[in-house]
Amino acid sequence: MRIALDGLPPGGVLVVQLAGEEPHRNVAAAIRALGHAIVEDISRPPAADGAPRYDLTIRKSSASTSASSPSA
Repeated sequence: MRIALDGLPPGGVLVVQLAGEEPHRNVAAAIRALGHAIVEDISRPPAADGAPRYDLTIRKSSASTSASSPSA
């Protein structure tokens, strides 16, 4: 996910699909810590194994992030 986000131009949009509540919390926190915005957070029906699913739509900030920032 981080590679895709880094490749976007400022203001670019990325949709990330996540399964499970822990990945959802962790990725959302990392995105905000990097200074990007979550413009949409959609809950999807659970996967076959019962794990909740989410689609996060992320807008890359206009400020560039450094290579030393934590990976998301």
